[in-house]
Amino acid sequence: MWLWRKFFRMSENYFSLLRVEQSFDINREQLAKNHLNLQKALHPDRFVNDTPRQKLEAVNRMAMVNDAYQTLADPYRRGEYLLQLAGWQKPDENITIKSPALLMEQLELRERLAEIKLIDDPFDELEEFQQEIETLISLQVKQIADLFAQNHSEQSESEQVQNTIFAALVRLKFLHKLLDEIRLFEDQLDE
Repeated sequence: MWLWRKFFRMSENYFSLLRVEQSFDINREQLAKNHLNLQKALHPDRFVNDTPRQKLEAVNRMAMVNDAYQTLADPYRRGEYLLQLAGWQKPDENITIKSPALLMEQLELRERLAEIKLIDDPFDELEEFQQEIETLISLQVKQIADLFAQNHSEQSESEQVQNTIFAALVRLKFLHKLLDEIRLFEDQLDE
């Protein structure tokens, strides 16, 4: 029973549940380690002799732990979650991309992938493009971490700052989707 009480005390938010600092820039190794420890401690198999209600609670707790981990392990979802904790309301999905620069970048990068797909032997170009996108993702994650750190140090929760962070998160999401498309094309070439 002490474990359940401890779990419910910790479940105020995903960061406290997984015992990592509430920050965009988290220690991913510590996050994975803490997730594994919670999985072991709260696994439903440990409650096989309990009542059906307690078994269901164990399954629900495990689902919450896994959702918390998936949210915090993904930079985009972690950023959205931090904004949500700050009380920020996410804009409608249909109006998220207001930046002409982001739209142009998206069109240019997608056009480049389409051109690579037309090449007879695209492996070298595809690998180079993939590395370029991975670099852009790394730089974008760093920029988002810096924005969150700056926002935190200034104790600012202004809508403008949060919208700037969200715009950076939207770009990150786009880059991840593009990287997924590149990997899918690479898998198709390997078949």
